[in-house]
Amino acid sequence: MKDLSKIIKEAKEALNTINDGQTYTSTYVVKRFKAAAEANPQDQLICNMKEVLEKRASKQMFFSQKEVAGLYNEMYGLSGGQTAFRQTLSDLLPEGMQFLIQSLSPDWIKRKPLSATSVALR
Repeated sequence: MKDLSKIIKEAKEALNTINDGQTYTSTYVVKRFKAAAEANPQDQLICNMKEVLEKRASKQMFFSQKEVAGLYNEMYGLSGGQTAFRQTLSDLLPEGMQFLIQSLSPDWIKRKPLSATSVALR
């Protein structure tokens, strides 16, 4: 019976890792963002994400890759496609998202589909 509960516990941990990605201490994540912000002070995405993560770190001890990716997706528009995130912090994103981001060229990211509003204004 102990073996079965041990297997169930390990399976739940594996499922959490698959769903949420790796988990890092909030101290480690904030340190990485501070270093990236110091190296790229003009980068709106990195600097704004650093501020948000610093505030969240005061209330939680860990960040998952899924949480970092969610914040990245929410705030990406602030960068205007001009960010060093891919070069400095992409390893903090879930594995599938790391590949997607690294494979996109900056030219492709700058191209945005036309919305109905922007077409009507022309």
